[in-house]
Amino acid sequence: MPKAATAAQAPRPQLAAPNGPLIVRYKALSQYRVGPTDLDSIPPVVIRPWYNGQVARDYNVSDVVALDERLNSDLPDPDERAEETGEQILAFEAMSRFKLNWKQLRRIRPVSEIEMKERKNPNVLVYNLSDVEALNAPIAAAAVHYIAPVPRVRRAPVPPAATSIDIGPDMGYVTIGPGLETLSPEGQAFQTFARLLCLVWDPSV
Repeated sequence: MPKAATAAQAPRPQLAAPNGPLIVRYKALSQYRVGPTDLDSIPPVVIRPWYNGQVARDYNVSDVVALDERLNSDLPDPDERAEETGEQILAFEAMSRFKLNWKQLRRIRPVSEIEMKERKNPNVLVYNLSDVEALNAPIAAAAVHYIAPVPRVRRAPVPPAATSIDIGPDMGYVTIGPGLETLSPEGQAFQTFARLLCLVWDPSV
């Protein structure tokens, strides 16, 4: 009788069935109001090899649209401010610590805004740490790491460059001992001439 699957032996999450057009992960992040940790809550349709041993994930556009609408259905007014409660945290610190992006932080109200002296730098928003933790908790709980056995993309080995020149049988190698060969004097002269020719020859002329 087979044993019940334990937590360590839990089956891998299933990929989604195709449902209309697909969108690759990085385009979904740029075109919709979602963050990377938001997309971790919905299954991709395809996980395929990508450049430099990485993988690319393709999602149903309909799934990404539904996720965007669900997470951003009740956004606060950007000019509203929350009441300070407990410890505060800067926006960039919140994004680094909880792996959020600015689209996700827009779902909660900041408590204040620090004006930067240099105009080229945007103002820094300050949030209640408790509000950021409350925002991140359901996102982290819903995240699922979808893994597929995809082969790594490996580049074909580059053959070594030729280091000798074919100079024909008359100016080739001569035997100098058992299993030992070297270029004949004529061959050495021709090889030196060929190397000098490669240095001065301009193929663009």
